[in-house]
Amino acid sequence: MQITSARIDPDIFGGRTLAGLMALYESNHARLFRLLGGSVPMLYGAVSKVPGEPDLHLSVLERSRYTTTYHLTCYFEDNGVQVPDPDLHVRIYHDARVAETMYCGRNRHWQLLRPYRIDAGTEIQRRWEMNLLLNKWLEFCLARGHCFASQPRHQTAVS
Repeated sequence: MQITSARIDPDIFGGRTLAGLMALYESNHARLFRLLGGSVPMLYGAVSKVPGEPDLHLSVLERSRYTTTYHLTCYFEDNGVQVPDPDLHVRIYHDARVAETMYCGRNRHWQLLRPYRIDAGTEIQRRWEMNLLLNKWLEFCLARGHCFASQPRHQTAVS
């Protein structure tokens, strides 16, 4: 499957409505759950390594009974500094089986993600853009063979 920079059509989720946004959150959960290998690492982070691709990093930012918030990113060197891109904070609501982008950094090393304008519009428009970006990014990572199920896990600080 070739992943292009073509935008995802929000109409496949029922349009830019609240119901459509909830459908997008469900799609994000299904894709993220596949990336996690069908399980949710509770206290650890992991790195997915695929030959020829940048490493994909996952760390737990926060964990509670019903939610887990992750940082999902690749790191690129920029003037000797490691820069995360995409810099995503994603919250999984375990009981509802949805995943929502809580934060999205502005770095765009990936051509695939450049069309998404996170800083424009109303709050619901921003949520649409951030979650469409997450959906596209998860599709891209899965198509490249990333998966955290068989990757080494490392201890991370949980706030």
